[in-house]
Amino acid sequence: MKALVLDHQERNDPLMRRLFEHWQAELDEARRENDDSNLSPEKTAFKRGRIAQLKALLHLGKEPDLSDK
Repeated sequence: MKALVLDHQERNDPLMRRLFEHWQAELDEARRENDDSNLSPEKTAFKRGRIAQLKALLHLGKEPDLSDK
Protein backbone atom coordinates (compact mmCIF):
# COMPACT_ATOMS: atom_id res chain seq x y z
CA MET A 1 0.00 0.00 0.00
CA LYS A 2 1.34 3.41 -0.96
CA ALA A 3 1.67 5.87 1.92
CA LEU A 4 -0.51 8.95 1.95
CA VAL A 5 1.58 12.11 1.51
CA LEU A 6 0.14 15.57 2.05
CA ASP A 7 1.57 18.47 0.10
CA HIS A 8 2.72 21.73 1.73
CA GLN A 9 -0.63 23.46 1.26
CA GLU A 10 -2.58 20.50 2.70
CA ARG A 11 -0.25 20.19 5.72
CA ASN A 12 -0.65 23.90 6.49
CA ASP A 13 -4.41 24.08 6.05
CA PRO A 14 -5.98 25.56 9.23
CA LEU A 15 -8.13 22.46 9.76
CA MET A 16 -5.14 20.14 9.46
CA ARG A 17 -3.11 22.32 11.87
CA ARG A 18 -5.94 22.01 14.42
CA LEU A 19 -6.09 18.24 13.90
CA PHE A 20 -2.32 17.90 14.35
CA GLU A 21 -2.53 19.87 17.62
CA HIS A 22 -5.42 17.69 18.80
CA TRP A 23 -3.63 14.45 17.89
CA GLN A 24 -0.46 15.65 19.63
CA ALA A 25 -2.42 16.35 22.82
CA GLU A 26 -4.03 12.89 22.60
CA LEU A 27 -0.60 11.31 22.07
CA ASP A 28 0.84 13.12 25.09
CA GLU A 29 -2.08 11.95 27.24
CA ALA A 30 -1.88 8.35 25.98
CA ARG A 31 1.85 8.24 26.72
CA ARG A 32 1.28 9.63 30.22
CA GLU A 33 -1.46 7.08 30.90
CA ASN A 34 0.73 4.26 29.62
CA ASP A 35 3.70 5.36 31.75
CA ASP A 36 1.87 6.32 34.94
CA SER A 37 -0.63 3.52 35.38
CA ASN A 38 -0.52 -0.15 36.17
CA LEU A 39 -2.52 -1.43 33.20
CA SER A 40 -3.33 -5.02 32.40
CA PRO A 41 -1.34 -6.53 29.51
CA GLU A 42 -4.43 -6.21 27.27
CA LYS A 43 -4.98 -2.55 28.11
CA THR A 44 -1.27 -1.83 27.71
CA ALA A 45 -1.33 -3.40 24.24
CA PHE A 46 -4.41 -1.35 23.32
CA LYS A 47 -2.78 1.86 24.61
CA ARG A 48 0.42 1.14 22.66
CA GLY A 49 -1.65 0.53 19.53
CA ARG A 50 -3.37 3.88 20.02
CA ILE A 51 0.01 5.56 20.47
CA ALA A 52 1.21 4.04 17.19
CA GLN A 53 -1.99 5.21 15.48
CA LEU A 54 -1.56 8.78 16.68
CA LYS A 55 2.11 8.84 15.67
CA ALA A 56 1.11 7.71 12.16
CA LEU A 57 -1.46 10.51 11.92
CA LEU A 58 1.06 13.08 13.13
CA HIS A 59 3.54 11.85 10.55
CA LEU A 60 1.21 13.25 7.87
CA GLY A 61 2.27 16.71 9.03
CA LYS A 62 5.96 16.10 8.33
CA GLU A 63 7.77 17.09 5.18
CA PRO A 64 8.10 14.05 2.91
CA ASP A 65 11.52 12.40 2.73
CA LEU A 66 12.55 12.90 -0.88
CA SER A 67 15.81 10.94 -0.50
CA ASP A 68 13.95 7.72 -1.34
CA LYS A 69 13.14 8.92 -4.85
